[in-house]
Amino acid sequence: MRRTASLTALALTEKAEAIAAGVVWGQTVADAIWASRLTDGFAPTPPPFIGCRVLSERRPSRLAPHAAH
Repeated sequence: MRRTASLTALALTEKAEAIAAGVVWGQTVADAIWASRLTDGFAPTPPPFIGCRVLSERRPSRLAPHAAH
């Protein structure tokens, strides 16, 4: 909704070609940032599931690693 409003406001003063080029450039930058963030190590892949796969079988809790087992 905001994007549409912004583009509508731009259309009052800018040429359609300039707006389209800006949208394409913005998407290119967003894609590059996204690709960079996927591999920046800030949010690493969670550890593999090590619990049980059988209903009612006990599995370790990641929320309380210090709790007695």
